[in-house]
Amino acid sequence: PEDEAKALRRLAGLDVAPDVLGFWPESSLLVYNYVEGEMWDGDMEGVAQLLLRKEVADPEGFRAVPIDPGEIIAEGDALFARCKAPPEVNPPPVVKVTPPDRFSLIHTDIGVNLVGEGVNLRLIDWQCPAIGDLCEDIYSFLSPAFQILGERAPLTDTQIQDFWQALARPDLAKRYDLLRPAYAWRFAGYCAWRVEVLKDSEICARYHRALGEELSYMRQPA
Repeated sequence: PEDEAKALRRLAGLDVAPDVLGFWPESSLLVYNYVEGEMWDGDMEGVAQLLLRKEVADPEGFRAVPIDPGEIIAEGDALFARCKAPPEVNPPPVVKVTPPDRFSLIHTDIGVNLVGEGVNLRLIDWQCPAIGDLCEDIYSFLSPAFQILGERAPLTDTQIQDFWQALARPDLAKRYDLLRPAYAWRFAGYCAWRVEVLKDSEICARYHRALGEELSYMRQPA
């Protein structure tokens, strides 16, 4: 809760996240404003503009997450190693990617944690903030597995094109294409592990579908 409270305070006034009302660390109690509106339903431009607004926030002081493809792939390897019967797939090749020009305050689990639309769109559930690469947040939104686990269909090619057009950052698009296989490998490892440890058959089936979609996403050409 300390990190969540800190993230929400850093984002105050940026029209990105809920506003903090109070935080009592001794009780691990955080209270913030209710975000009025419906769950996100396809507003690609709204998400792109929200991510750009978020870039103003200072990311210093949060946990650091890997930004190098080799380190990200290694995290995926560790997740697959937990599995008793991992799928017979190989990790993507490690490619060289220069560090980002600036680090970002990232949510790490955007998925469908979005309420509202347009300028009123807000990103909720800031429980795992980090300092890292904006491409990781982009991935956690565009990834088919994140959408499936949020009980939605994977985004269409047209929706993804609309997102990149609204973001208007070709530099990030090129960077994302290099990093996407590593992110997908890591999250596929997470899905494979969850399939084995979860007891609920319906949720397991969802993770199994997410695993297959994510492995396909990993292999998708740039």
